[in-house]
Formats: sequence, C-alpha cells, structure tokens
Amino acid sequence: MMQWEEIESLFEEGLLGEDEFEELWKNSVDGENDSVDANGFSNFNLGLDDLFVLEDDDDDEEEELSVTTTGPRSLVVEGDMPPGVLFSQLADTKYLVGTKELNLWVELNDLLEDGELLASELQEMYEKYAAPDGKLTEDGFLQLYDEIDGLFEDDDDDEDGEETVVTSSPPKQQEQQQNPPVNTRVKEDFLSFLDIVVEEDEQPCGFGASESDQEQILNILQVLEQQPTNMILQKDGNIEQADLAGMWELVYTSSSAMKFNKGLSGIGGSFPNGRFDGLRQELIATKFLTDVVYKERIEVTPSSASFDVTVKGVWDLRKSVSLFTGQPTVILNIEPDRVTYGPTSTRADHWKSLGPVNRLDLSYLDDNLRVMRGCTSSETLLIFKKVN
Repeated sequence: MMQWEEIESLFEEGLLGEDEFEELWKNSVDGENDSVDANGFSNFNLGLDDLFVLEDDDDDEEEELSVTTTGPRSLVVEGDMPPGVLFSQLADTKYLVGTKELNLWVELNDLLEDGELLASELQEMYEKYAAPDGKLTEDGFLQLYDEIDGLFEDDDDDEDGEETVVTSSPPKQQEQQQNPPVNTRVKEDFLSFLDIVVEEDEQPCGFGASESDQEQILNILQVLEQQPTNMILQKDGNIEQADLAGMWELVYTSSSAMKFNKGLSGIGGSFPNGRFDGLRQELIATKFLTDVVYKERIEVTPSSASFDVTVKGVWDLRKSVSLFTGQPTVILNIEPDRVTYGPTSTRADHWKSLGPVNRLDLSYLDDNLRVMRGCTSSETLLIFKKVN
C-alpha cells in the first residue's frame, strides 16, 4: 500500500504522516492475513478522505466568509458576444442563470426600460424554458435568447419584404443553425470565452486573468468534461499514447507555479529584458519512442535576440484514483531529462520549476483540445490546442 503513487505523493508533500498511515492500516487490515480485502481497501480510502475533511470544511467556511464580503457582480454588456459566451458571463457558480442573473444583462434591461419588451412577456418566456429548479440551463437560456431575438427579427422581416421570403431558410434549418447540438455548443462557448480572456490579457496564456474569469472557465469546463465529445468518457478512461501524440500549444493556464516562475523554465523572468512568450509541447509516441519536447519562447528586446528554451524528456500514461473525487483518472507523467538554451545544456532533474507540470490529470481530450488538471490542485489548469 505504501508503494501506491498517491500515498507516496502525500508522504513526499508532508500531507500524510507515518503514524496516520499506520492507524489507517490497522483499521482496515484483516488481522489474520495482515492484508486488506475490497472492504478493507474501501475503509482505508474513506479514512484517508476523512483526514482532509476538516481542511475542506475550513476552506468552505473561508469561502462562505468571502462570499458575504464580496460586492455585487458587475453588469454584463452583450456587445458582439455569441449567446453562449453571454450565458457563461451571466451564469452563477452552478452554471445556471436565474432572474437575478438576467438583471445583469444590460441590453435586456434597456429593452424593458424602453418598453420594447414587457416584464410580463419576459416572465412568460422565462417560465417556459426554466428548469424545475426555476433557473435556466444553457440550453434554456439560448432558447429564451432566440425567442427574444425573434421578436425583433419579425420587424426586420417586414422591412425587407419579398427579399426576406426569397433568402430565408426553412424553419427547421434556421433552428438547427441557431441551436447547434449541446455537446458542440459547450466546447464552442468554452473556446470563445478563453479567446476573450486571453485577448483582454496583456500577458500570454491567461497569466493575468482575473479570479472571476478563472472561476468561470472552471464552471464551463465542469460541463464540458461531461460531454460526449470527451474521449475520456468515450473510451471509459482507456486512453492510449497515440490519442495524445502530436504538437500542442498552451493557450491558457491558471498554474500559480508557472505564473510565479514567469513561464515553464523560469528563464524568461531571470533573463535581462526577457519574458515568456508561449509554449509548445510535442508528444511523440511510436513503437520505440515516447519522447516529449517542450519549446518555450523567450521574447527579448531587441526581438532579434529572442530565443527558445528546449526541454526534452520521456512521458507515459498512468491510471490512478483522484484524491478529490475518488474516481479513476489518467495521469500524464513526464520525466524531463535536459534543458537547453543557446549554448547552455544542463540536466533537468534539479530544475524545480518543471516539477508542477510533471504529473497532471487528463481532464478533457478530443482531436484538437486537451485540458490537464493538477493532481494536488484540481483548480490548476493547463489547456492545450493541437497544432496542425
């Protein structure tokens, strides 16, 4: 049991003491055989979870306190946002929109104030699409959005006359165009919101993203992880190395370690006039090789002096059990070997900044998107897009 990777990690990080382990073992072991059966293993896991309950409770209390002291949420201006992104901006922490959240929608308030939409009309539409708990899921919100939008499209149709009749699509086709399948819509919303966060941020890969944006990304991701597009669900966790092979570019991370080190290697923050300017990860999987190559771009002034930091190593996939959910998980395990930049080449085993990204849970995977979560912090995200 002490050779279980998760137990070893807890020992190394000082989160589990040997006396605590011995106590858990005594409560779970079969006295005659000095071993654990299925029930004993379950008892061991439950006991292990209980060690962290108090910490979780403390976190919950702190979170509740922080909620009570947080000011009102900001109003949301729709502008050119896709409807799905608007939903994600309005949604609460459970990824739902109620009447309270609708009041944050500036353009909707304008329609009500100008008398172009009556409160009774809005209430009737809202009740039509609300879930049993009285709130709107994303699908319900988009139906509400389309119906409100349709009220004013009718006016446009009257002005267009015959031209509208000629160019209009059949109703079913229009509905399909307006309402793509939920599984693809969630991914589109996720990527659109990521684009907005990254574009508004002066730093690359979301290094400067606000706490509210980071929280919203986590909210949408929780929904995305459960979609049929997730290869992890499709294959019941039986992910192969070939599924991950290829060139991937980091588009967003919430890793506090990467932010502190100002990149993967930390060289960008320590090099004169240097800064982190992007990261690519190539995962090679053949019959004989399972190599990983990182290319970290360091931008320097003048730009002609910019350079790449290359980290090479090996990688593999391991099955484990999540400390947070107790569910099976797939871990991408990386063992870096060498770090090279310019004429300098050194061993990577002592390179501390690489540590936090060497073991990550595979959270979502499809043909062109991969999301990794931290093994010891599920809110730590590294999101990669595949490079063709």
